Amino acid sequence: MKKTNITEFADRFINTMSGGERQRVIIARAIAQKPEIILLDEPNLHLDICYQFEVLDLMKKLSDEEDLTVVIVSHDLPMVVKYCDRIVLIHDHKIFALGTPEEVLTRENMRIVFSIDAVLEYDPTLKTNSVKIIGALKSHG
Repeated sequence: MKKTNITEFADRFINTMSGGERQRVIIARAIAQKPEIILLDEPNLHLDICYQFEVLDLMKKLSDEEDLTVVIVSHDLPMVVKYCDRIVLIHDHKIFALGTPEEVLTRENMRIVFSIDAVLEYDPTLKTNSVKIIGALKSHG
């Protein structure tokens, strides 16, 4: 409970918690089992923006400090770039690209897989790469 900063929830029922609080409890339950890998399917779905960062910051910290492999399934490209070291891009039920964000999230790959015009570019404010989504492609058939 300490690792996930949920000791304050020890006496609460899960149905009284916010989405972000519930996510932290679920993660705490998972890491209490001392896994080598945690799989998260769209962990930020339906969470307020602040809780999205809280959950992914926690997972990054656990990955770094506990030598835990975290696998995240997500369509949130800006979050993927911020938190993931390696990406597997799936298209038509097959691995389309595999590698670092720079290798995988090319403009052409994002056009083909997501039907969007987007670029991976260096963000001087964040001091790291970020996905800039320009918009949907006019024709994506």
